[in-house]
Amino acid sequence: MGFMDILENIVLFSGGLLVLFFGLVTIAVAVLESSIIVTIIGLVIIVFSLGFINQEPEITN
Repeated sequence: MGFMDILENIVLFSGGLLVLFFGLVTIAVAVLESSIIVTIIGLVIIVFSLGFINQEPEITN
């Protein structure tokens, strides 16, 4: 596990958190606008970001 691997995992994790935050903001806007389509888009973004965060680190020898 080199320094670049650790750095890559941090970038992936923080990127996932950023997308998760974007998804939450999207849902908040959808609730204010009472729009079902935008709510679904926000949920899709959140599911995508959770997949990002839970991504297994690649094991390289």
